[in-house]
Amino acid sequence: MVPEDCLMEILQWLPAKTLCKLKTVSKTFLKLISDPFIQTLHANHVKTGISIINITRSTTFEIIPIDHDVFSIPTESLLFLTKYSRKIMATLRGLIVFKSSLNDFRVLNPFTKNFSIISPPPGMLMHYMVLGLRSINDKDYEMICAINKISKSSGNPALEFWRYLSGDMSWEYLAEVDSIVRCIVLHLAVFLSGFVFWPVSFRLNITDGEYQGIVFDIERRRLESVLLPEEFSRVRIRQIELSFTAWPDGSLCMIQNKKKERRIVIWLMRSPFSSQMEWIKVHEINLRDFGLKGKPSCHTMIRDELLVFSTNNSVRVYSFYEHSVKKVGRFKESQRDFVIPYVGTFLPCGKVEQSIMSME
Repeated sequence: MVPEDCLMEILQWLPAKTLCKLKTVSKTFLKLISDPFIQTLHANHVKTGISIINITRSTTFEIIPIDHDVFSIPTESLLFLTKYSRKIMATLRGLIVFKSSLNDFRVLNPFTKNFSIISPPPGMLMHYMVLGLRSINDKDYEMICAINKISKSSGNPALEFWRYLSGDMSWEYLAEVDSIVRCIVLHLAVFLSGFVFWPVSFRLNITDGEYQGIVFDIERRRLESVLLPEEFSRVRIRQIELSFTAWPDGSLCMIQNKKKERRIVIWLMRSPFSSQMEWIKVHEINLRDFGLKGKPSCHTMIRDELLVFSTNNSVRVYSFYEHSVKKVGRFKESQRDFVIPYVGTFLPCGKVEQSIMSME
């Protein structure tokens, strides 16, 4: 018989798919895997991005495993998402946030088969976008939402921000700020340590334009510009894609997709929260070296290990450690809004949880 402390050490490193099977083996495994302490250790150790979720413009979604051996969302959870989800918005440590067909937000953990309901604050319309989530501690999280609107006071394009705290299950109105651009693409946001970042583009003429970054400072409740490298001041807009994501150490990461050249460049901003912003080029990938044809579309980063991109609808990952490319799947739909990483955990969805079985 393996001692309990040894079992605890082993369980925290196993994928969620394996733990789901072990829960049915014996009461001992069920008790250990249901322990909040083990669940927290598991969430801290498990690799980020065992799969990706593709959210399409038709509000449907598809889940593409990157590691087929360790990933498989339970069928009941997939059916629940398909039935009640109007749009998946964000993920955080195994939790999936979506707008439901019943006009509320829902936080689902597919592996525990539990969910929590987040009612919108009074007067909040359901076309608000969840910009991101951040862990506050092992159990609680904060969620930032925003909407593009026209300010009643100034008549200018504006953004209205709200924050939800799962610990006390409450909403807080943050601010309404005039927008730097006419309409920000909200789902391109990256939420980092009290700041929300977006890349935005401006057209200078029919073919040329420039990219800029903007940031919403949650504490000071202000919208400001983010300096980008000089080469973004005038570009062929249709030949360049730009996206922001998070680096594991909390730095802001920028993915530059030079579609015509089939090159992907990774930049890091070492001091995104100070007055001295400095971008450093850390990777440059030439997809021609791998014999890939077609202009690439970049989607997301998985920690500092993998870059997820697609060519001709084939989903591929580039390994920064192995300097190799492999195909992991294929998008069913060519149109998509955004792609986000997902990994299974057993963390709670909030203070008050329900079983998806209760909705049948």
